[in-house]
Amino acid sequence: GDLIMFGIGGIVGAGVFVLTGVGAHDAAGPAIIVSYLIASFAAGLSALCYTEFAVDLPVAGGAFNYVAMECGEVFGWISGWNLVLEYTLSSAAVGRGFSSYASTMFGLEPDSWRISLGVLSLDFPGLLVVFAITALLCYGTKESANFNIVI
Repeated sequence: GDLIMFGIGGIVGAGVFVLTGVGAHDAAGPAIIVSYLIASFAAGLSALCYTEFAVDLPVAGGAFNYVAMECGEVFGWISGWNLVLEYTLSSAAVGRGFSSYASTMFGLEPDSWRISLGVLSLDFPGLLVVFAITALLCYGTKESANFNIVI
């Protein structure tokens, strides 16, 4: 149950559905429905793959363990770093979403707390949120799961 709540917290907590609604309104139009159908089908296939992994290799670990055992350590290493990249991008989205929501809550524009340096945009409140979430995860998985359920 905790893993499911982590997934839901990462999606809903970052405001992914709000942001995709803005993207659909501004650029995609009704094709966003087809995108959601394709994404849900891919997520279902991914769930089936993880089920097969768990049945074939009932050991602690993740997809990188299965890939390392089936395809070799180099591919397992690549798979592990892909997961790190995924977590990095999702935590950045959570931080950016928090910063936008917090500034809107105080009656400011969503980008008002960001500092623009040419093509680079610094978001210090978002960075602080990412550091706080990282510290909570380092403290313990059970504590971060409880925090995620409360939030």
